[in-house]
Amino acid sequence: MAPTLQGEWIKVQQKGGEGPGARSSHGIAVVGDKLYSFGGERTPNISIDKHLYVFDFNTHTWSIAPANGQAPNVKALGTRMVAVGTKLYLFGGRDEKKQFDDFYSYDTVTKEWKFLTKLDEEGGPEARTYHSMASDENHVYVFGGVSKGGVMKTPFRFRTIEAYNIADGKWAQLPDPGEQYPTFERRGGAGFIVVQGKIWVVYGFATSPDPNGKNDYESDLVHYFDPATQKWTEVETKGENLLQEACLRMRQ
Repeated sequence: MAPTLQGEWIKVQQKGGEGPGARSSHGIAVVGDKLYSFGGERTPNISIDKHLYVFDFNTHTWSIAPANGQAPNVKALGTRMVAVGTKLYLFGGRDEKKQFDDFYSYDTVTKEWKFLTKLDEEGGPEARTYHSMASDENHVYVFGGVSKGGVMKTPFRFRTIEAYNIADGKWAQLPDPGEQYPTFERRGGAGFIVVQGKIWVVYGFATSPDPNGKNDYESDLVHYFDPATQKWTEVETKGENLLQEACLRMRQ
């Protein structure tokens, strides 16, 4: 039997202010004592707004962050956001017509947006939605995701990690896990995190690497990539697989 984690869930009281309201498919990140939320949908496949919402953990109130500088000018759902230091990094998503490959940063100190690059022109990730993002002190990582899905054309899913070097502003693709592990699936909605220098990919909704295999199923594979060795490792998991059962079925 798998060990049981001990803890207590607490419903956080939201005491007012101008907040995002109910939604899904949004991006969130935390800087200091504030949580930031951008994008999302309330009605399936209909993006809501282009505000950056801020939740203060001290006062439990919401507000809208100032949109100074080169702020995103589109509404997006299925976007993702991470924090590095005092800056937020936002990539991808889509509206009712297309996916985006725009890449932005937001400085939470100066309250200013910066349009970093349109990635199809700079060799970075292709336009996508329902991808995953993670970060460490020096990089922003983008994994997987869906292109031309939902109300667009036939869905295509990715399986590689794109790494953005914050210092020099350049993107590089990390080694393709499918070359080392042929069973590694293309997928969206994966768990994705950096832990002790290693980049973990956990589950997701998948497309079989076998041309005759099935699509639209929940993956139960766990891998990590070690930047020091430039190698992938498949991890054998044990115990009741509750996380796979809970994997979001994003079929857009």
